[in-house]
Amino acid sequence: FAAIGGVALSSWLAEKLKGTASIGLQQNLNYSMGNYQGSSVILGLTSFSVQMPANINTMATASAGLFYDVRKNERIGVNALWQQQPFINTNTTSVIATYTIGL
Repeated sequence: FAAIGGVALSSWLAEKLKGTASIGLQQNLNYSMGNYQGSSVILGLTSFSVQMPANINTMATASAGLFYDVRKNERIGVNALWQQQPFINTNTTSVIATYTIGL
């Protein structure tokens, strides 16, 4: 169970060029996960126990993008996204390029 909030902005930077930016937070309000334990009839694996990683309760995210209208129904764009991850002590950054055509 989590609460999510953020702010996003977008603005035309030129006649055919649009910029976007956003920031946000996710707050885990109720998190509970125990370790996985079990037994098996597989030879050499009679029981097992897997410790689950610790959870980060507050995670941040941010993104920024640029979109260019090639024609009335065509747009190219690039968007970058940064996120904190909930179960590993690392952050991720992704960049995606898009081409959209529509009516």
